[in-house]
Amino acid sequence: MSEFFEARNITKHFNKKLILNDVSFTVNKGELMSIIGPSGCGKTTLLRMMIGLETADSGRMYLEGQDITDLHPSKRNMGIVFQNYSLFENMNVLENVAYPLRNKRKISKEESVKQALELLEMVKLTDEQKKYPAQLSGGQRQRVAIIRTLALQPDIILFDEPMSALDANIRLTLQKELKALQKRTHTTMCYVTHDVEEAYLLSDRIMIIDEGVIQQLDTPTNIFVNPANDFVREFVNGHILDKMESLESVVPHV
Repeated sequence: MSEFFEARNITKHFNKKLILNDVSFTVNKGELMSIIGPSGCGKTTLLRMMIGLETADSGRMYLEGQDITDLHPSKRNMGIVFQNYSLFENMNVLENVAYPLRNKRKISKEESVKQALELLEMVKLTDEQKKYPAQLSGGQRQRVAIIRTLALQPDIILFDEPMSALDANIRLTLQKELKALQKRTHTTMCYVTHDVEEAYLLSDRIMIIDEGVIQQLDTPTNIFVNPANDFVREFVNGHILDKMESLESVVPHV
């Protein structure tokens, strides 16, 4: 893999509070990198700065060697998927996916429908193409949101805790589908989550942030086997223990 996106010495304050402190990292082309950490650690702020919804106090960002620090979000060729889906409620599933193809990529109506159907087939939603968002389950709505973003062929897709509102079984299914989709399309993705287990399942690499500082950026295996410091060890192990305890509360002992 080669460096695709780079952040250099990013610092950000909100109301004189330091949110990100001299953060530097790279994202490789074609990888899925997760960003995790405690609430308020700066992970969502960092994601919003990558796409241009927030500005840095200092530091620069580069995409394929181009300085994008001061570019408007519309000029960065990035997509973002939120927790709340952000679908057009007055459009059916097919129209939701075809719309960006026709209006942003300037593809003909016939070709946009053809490509939208191909994308829907990838997430097994062809049979739901005539339904409206209100008629879909949460998992189906998020599939549409993901595939609609993918339709734009962005350089990077950013995810801001997109599955946190879904129940455990649907989340697990969608996580596996997203990973398979990412590998199939070779799309570069950055994924913010509070769920350590989710990050381990999805990621080629994981960035762990605490108090605006990167504590470790490494493969899931290396983070688990060789945590960089006590914070990483306790954060990862604590979340795994919490997960085990929550499972024990609903699964009877044999």
